[in-house]
Amino acid sequence: MISADLILIICLALGFIGGSIRGWWRCLIGILILFVGAALFYIGFFDYAANWVQYDSLEFLAKQFNFNLTYEIPDIGLTIRFTNIKDAFLLLQNTGLDPVLLNATSEGFSKSVIALVAFLVIVLAAFLVSTILYWVLLKWIMPRRLRKGFLSRLFGAIFGTIEMGAICVIFFQFAGNLAIPLETVVIPELKDTNSELYKLIMNLDVIAASDLDSYVNMAQNILAVINPLSESSRYVSMIFNYLGNIGLSPFNIISVDVIDETGAKVAIPFKDAFTDMLNNFIDVSVGKLNTLLGA
Repeated sequence: MISADLILIICLALGFIGGSIRGWWRCLIGILILFVGAALFYIGFFDYAANWVQYDSLEFLAKQFNFNLTYEIPDIGLTIRFTNIKDAFLLLQNTGLDPVLLNATSEGFSKSVIALVAFLVIVLAAFLVSTILYWVLLKWIMPRRLRKGFLSRLFGAIFGTIEMGAICVIFFQFAGNLAIPLETVVIPELKDTNSELYKLIMNLDVIAASDLDSYVNMAQNILAVINPLSESSRYVSMIFNYLGNIGLSPFNIISVDVIDETGAKVAIPFKDAFTDMLNNFIDVSVGKLNTLLGA
């Protein structure tokens, strides 16, 4: 089965081959653009963009693609309108979940989604700008001996490997924020026919057991690919654990604020807040949700 390890190896190989073809200057420019673009986005636009996703994105998408944000539950005569992502999370207060934790999860979800999209845009921009800059300017002013030859190709391969390796690891960080809690919390509950979540879904009679098993297996395979800490991803997991041991854990990049027992505001990694929310939802709230839906 495809794992994060295999994706990392493919990325490193593509970086090595592509870097030897592109040359060291284009790879170096790409790395610099990645660094500068990420720094500018994080400092100047990250919070604004995350707030837009959290508060305005649903209404925007509904208008653009003409879909309805109103959902009716005829069994209990309840009509719900999803105005934004934060309110959608906070609706789960009706199941007994902590609103502080729900608010933190909404914040972290928005940050993680916008960070992943922005990262992919910056990566594409880095490749395009570095190529354009090279062919328009650097190719004509840089001595040929610096652009061609064995050493240029060798350093290009090294820089290309570093560039693609960093891109792959950063992608797994953002994807892992969502994949790890789902794979370790939700999937086991959906595979266990004795779990409350499984019984709730069966009681609602919205999907056949065989179809649920198929969807769960499909989701499990997808999540295992993008989960950097899954059992099938030993090398990527080793990298993440090493970064964590030296105080540079990627999962601490996106943090959210929660209120502790003393009333103080504490920043915790989004992955942990999301995991706590899912655990509480399954362990404490499934029964209340069952009652709310009239199942």
